[in-house]
Amino acid sequence: MPRICPSCDGEVPQRTTGRPATYCSTACRQAAHRAKARARTAIERAAEARAGAARDIEHALAVLHQARDALAVPLPAGQAGHGRHRRRRW
Repeated sequence: MPRICPSCDGEVPQRTTGRPATYCSTACRQAAHRAKARARTAIERAAEARAGAARDIEHALAVLHQARDALAVPLPAGQAGHGRHRRRRW
């Protein structure tokens, strides 16, 4: 059964000795290598973009926390120490 070149779907010539060839020609081997390198570069760029977005979100969240703390209104005496989930008494 003949092997198929993963780059061009052509038939890979069989050798009599040594390791079987993967690609039908040097041109196909180089084209596959370049395609893999482009894919790696695209993945790395996407990862950098996600990391940058995460940093931007963390920064925005820190700014929001600072703004919230700056605008915080002190509670009247008697209510200090109660958290957000204060139990209601009917």
